[in-house]
Amino acid sequence: MSSDDRADRESPFNILSEFRGAAPTPDLAVVAQVNETFGFGAPVKPPAKLLRRRRTGRTAQFSIKAKAETIARFVQIADEHGWVFGETLEHLVETFDKAKAAPSDR
Repeated sequence: MSSDDRADRESPFNILSEFRGAAPTPDLAVVAQVNETFGFGAPVKPPAKLLRRRRTGRTAQFSIKAKAETIARFVQIADEHGWVFGETLEHLVETFDKAKAAPSDR
């Protein structure tokens, strides 16, 4: 017995020799029926997310809870102007400060 015979016989991968050959071809009609039954259709691509990351020099974390509508509007403002969230917050605070400092007609 050669060392090659012994290595083949004791290899944990020896079982793989049983799986030689082509895999069976699935019945496409059955696959289509299963897809329809369970609601699998053509893959749906999620909307592309905007990349809101770039180096800005902002290092402080600011986490708040807000209503979903407020967050959606905040994100919409950021997207409309192409701003990252930190930049959006700065613009909104600046706008508030200007409006507060402006003479009132009251």
